Amino acid sequence: MAEIGGELKGMVQEEAMLGAREGATSALSDILVRVRGLLVSGANRDALSFDERAGLQLELDGLLGAIDFVSQTSRFKGIQLLTGYNTTNLGRGAATDANGATLGLADLKSGGALNLLTGDLGRAQKVIEAASRTVSSDRASVGGRLVQMDALRGALETERLNIDSARSLIEDADYAEETGRLVRGQTLEEIARFVKQMAEEQRASAVLELLKGVKRGA
Repeated sequence: MAEIGGELKGMVQEEAMLGAREGATSALSDILVRVRGLLVSGANRDALSFDERAGLQLELDGLLGAIDFVSQTSRFKGIQLLTGYNTTNLGRGAATDANGATLGLADLKSGGALNLLTGDLGRAQKVIEAASRTVSSDRASVGGRLVQMDALRGALETERLNIDSARSLIEDADYAEETGRLVRGQTLEEIARFVKQMAEEQRASAVLELLKGVKRGA
């Protein structure tokens, strides 16, 4: 029983950590959706003024900074949950520059090879899609584990209930046995008293008859 209790406690801790990770990756996913939206808006450069595109780039820089912030600060009991989920690593390798160097989300920042003002937005799209797949895959993995743990917890709870039920049955059986033993003992005592009483009555009757016989003989 103690072992099951320990397993359940461990599962609660893991579920809490996974829940925190799911929340953090959900935040990253929302940010990436907004980043993709800015990329789509910025892709129509002919319809936007330089100032408008510069404004989009400023917003994009803020969102990329938010990704790094979430990656660095998402922790559970001191454990960093999203190690490597920053702009340097996310989307890295989905595209390369003219020199063959791999590109990542960090290259969408102002002055980067994929910025909204002068960068290659086709490659930027590939990087964002790759980053989104990484985050979505992580969320799916966490979600699957949470579903699995929910089923495992249910099985452990059922097992604990079965053990409690079995223990109750054993206790009931022990009580029934003790009660039966007690009743049997009491019954035997009553029978013994009855037999003793009958014997005494029969003896008294026999003595009385004997005395009557003696009187008649006299």
